[in-house]
Amino acid sequence: MRSVPCHWSRGGAKASTRPGQCKTSSKHRRALVSAAGTSGAGANLSVNLMKQCSILERTEVQLQSGRTSRHPFRVATFNVLADGLAQSGDFVKVPISCLMWEHRLPLILQEIKAADADIICLQELNHFDTLATTLVPEGYSCFFRAKKPSPALKFGFPADGIALFYRHSRFSCSPAPAGHCFDSVDGQPAAQGFVTAQLHDKLAGHTLIVAATHLKAKAGFENEQTRVHQACQLLQELQNMHDRYQQLQLLQQPPVSTGTGLLQQAAVLVCGD
Repeated sequence: MRSVPCHWSRGGAKASTRPGQCKTSSKHRRALVSAAGTSGAGANLSVNLMKQCSILERTEVQLQSGRTSRHPFRVATFNVLADGLAQSGDFVKVPISCLMWEHRLPLILQEIKAADADIICLQELNHFDTLATTLVPEGYSCFFRAKKPSPALKFGFPADGIALFYRHSRFSCSPAPAGHCFDSVDGQPAAQGFVTAQLHDKLAGHTLIVAATHLKAKAGFENEQTRVHQACQLLQELQNMHDRYQQLQLLQQPPVSTGTGLLQQAAVLVCGD
């Protein structure tokens, strides 16, 4: 496993105009947003998102640890289906018009708006610039790690990857988020990877270690073994991050504790596909 170059935009900064992507459904009936991006063919894309959409109702899952938190937060994670892979995949029962980015973009943004999440993790995103341009002004900081090599490239579309968005009014991030590349069984770098961030909850005063990943796809014994190998690397990095967090507490004067003489534990959140 190794670190890789990534893109990070803090909230309040201008979003970059790098090619990126997205897939999902929706819950709200209107999206009062407009966005611009680049299609895989390089043409300019300008979409008016004020349109009526058929929607899917989603059931929110509440995670509780035996007691109700005074400061709950919301998390949303989606595989948004990379532009290029959508039109070239196994979706034979779906009209091609429904797989086009121009059709899916309003639904994706509508879904994100409906979720109203404090943390958003997206997989197979290759219109990162479009979503960053929309979400950064809404109070999110964002981080993107492109897959290398990405299968979307062979269809003439930008590389897809993993994106992490967090609401900076609720969370701060230090150190900067990091992108990681999995190692294959033979030690060579794999296309898949993950991103990690250590977030500080400004309301609750706790630390949250977040990871977003997209493991090896497709069925079969060999691919399943690859996913297990990748998951082990992800868990090891999370353990390393938690160890570093506790070592930092020991260096603080006075040390951060739970009031019982024990070091404060960081919560861990893993999202992905």
